[in-house]
Formats: sequence, structure tokens, C-alpha cells
Amino acid sequence: MKLIINGDNLDINSKIKDLAQEHVGQKIDKHLKNFDQGLRVGWLKIKKGVRWGFEASLKISLPKKEIFAKSKEKELLKTLIAVRNQAIKQIKEYKGKVNLKRG
Repeated sequence: MKLIINGDNLDINSKIKDLAQEHVGQKIDKHLKNFDQGLRVGWLKIKKGVRWGFEASLKISLPKKEIFAKSKEKELLKTLIAVRNQAIKQIKEYKGKVNLKRG
């Protein structure tokens, strides 16, 4: 899955990009393998706060459904994992509804 990463109050360097791709992009891509490669694009916004740590939001557009996940944690890795888990849960629900309609 291709991730387009933007930062707010945070410089997005190669270490952060690799971390996001490893913990978000690759894990979510496993659940999107039945979708066209052009649909496997996610927009990840990471915001660093002064007092509360990191906030991340992820948006993925699928046919007739937009996946949106948001999390706020003190550590960047925990934030990315929470966003990933929320998105995977929504993708599984979406795939279940699509399969019900087909079958």
C-alpha cells in the first residue's frame, strides 16, 4: 500500500516514513490484496503536540466506502499501531458487507 504522509509540527524524515510503511502500510496492504493496485493508497497525517504526544489520522478510499481512523497517544509507534488496528477492523467489516451482497 502506498502511503502519502504529511506532518504537522513534525519533520517527516526517512525513519518516520519507514516506520509508518512497516507498521501501517504493509499490514493494511495484506487486507487489501483483492483490490486494484490504484485503490491501495492511504493518506496518513501525523501531528505532534506539545503536551500530549502524537496524533495520527489515516484515510483510505475504497469503492462506496471511506475508511477513516484516528488515534492520539504519547508514543509515535503506539499511535501508528492504534490507527492501523482501527483501519483493519473497518476494512474487515467492509469486506464482509461486500461479500454478503455478492453472495
